[in-house]
Parts: sequence; C-alpha cells; structure tokens
Amino acid sequence: MAAAFIAILVGIVYLLLNNPSLAANIRDIVIIITALVLAVMSIATSLLLIILLYRLQALTQLLRSELVPILTDTQKAVRTVYGTTVFVSRNIAQPTIKAAGFAAGIQQMARAIGRKFKAK
Repeated sequence: MAAAFIAILVGIVYLLLNNPSLAANIRDIVIIITALVLAVMSIATSLLLIILLYRLQALTQLLRSELVPILTDTQKAVRTVYGTTVFVSRNIAQPTIKAAGFAAGIQQMARAIGRKFKAK
C-alpha cells in the first residue's frame, strides 16, 4: 500500500515537472483553495469565540444572581449553628458534665466509705 502511494506520488511529480503550465495552474488553484479554507476557518473561529464569550457572560451573571445569595444564606446558617453550639456547650453541656462528675465523685466516696465500714 505504501509502495503504491509512493509510486503514484512519484508519477504525479514527474508529470508536473514535464508540464510546467499544468503545475502552475494546479499551484494557483491550491493557493486559492487554501485562502478560502483559511477565510472560512477564521470566520468560524470568530463566531465560536463570540458564542463562548456570550456563554461566559451568562455563566457569570448566573453565578452572581444565584450563588451569592446561596453563600449568604449558608454563612447565616453557619453563624446560627455556631451560636447554638456555643450556647448549648456553655449552658447545658458544661453544667451537665460538672454535675455528672460531682455525682460520680460522691458515688465513689460512698463506695469507699461503705467498704471501710464493712471491713471493720
């Protein structure tokens, strides 16, 4: 397959070298086609860039209108949870832990005194 391709390519080059006017015409046609393809690609790239910029603007607007309020609400919720946690820790958990520790200490003291009376 590669040998056939190379043979065809060599044959085309040989024909073009023997016929300079045909080579010049083909060269001109290739230049025109290349210019047209580049122009079409340039227009297509410009259109795609404009579409991309429009979508980026829409995304930015969506983020500003939707995400900022969500983040604000989330910050308020976090502050509320933090305040509730601090309140519960100071007013419920710490006194309960202290009372439980005090009760456990009294219970241990009662056990120790009970053992001493049973030992005598």
